[in-house]
Amino acid sequence: MGEDVAVFLAPAPGIECDNPGVIELAARVCAGARGEVAKAEALFLWVRDQIAYTMTAPFWELEHYLASAVIARGKGYCVQKSALLVTLARAAGIPARMCFADIDNLAIAPPRGPDDGRPRLCLAQLRPVADRRPVAEGHAGL
Repeated sequence: MGEDVAVFLAPAPGIECDNPGVIELAARVCAGARGEVAKAEALFLWVRDQIAYTMTAPFWELEHYLASAVIARGKGYCVQKSALLVTLARAAGIPARMCFADIDNLAIAPPRGPDDGRPRLCLAQLRPVADRRPVAEGHAGL
């Protein structure tokens, strides 16, 4: 495995893939899955179905994004759920990373120009490390 892929398997700030509880959960969710694609799908479905989406989760500290915190809370918003998915994937031996894209929240504000000062949201996305397509072409919603 090249050094460029190894970084996507390693723990990092906010990615506690070396946490024993996270490793155990990843193994349990992936039990019976054959190959990386099946494991990634099982992990995605677990995060999607077992961690409720909420926009009211705490978000101001790095600890709020840790997999162990999101699992204990049982809910999170898109970035927290994506951080959990990346963490579980790495714990299962699947190279993973976070990808972000700015989007306009049309429920809050109409489309805007680049400098009008209205808020922007950030969409988190997990995709294969080798996938270099623009974000809009290859995303999966959590």
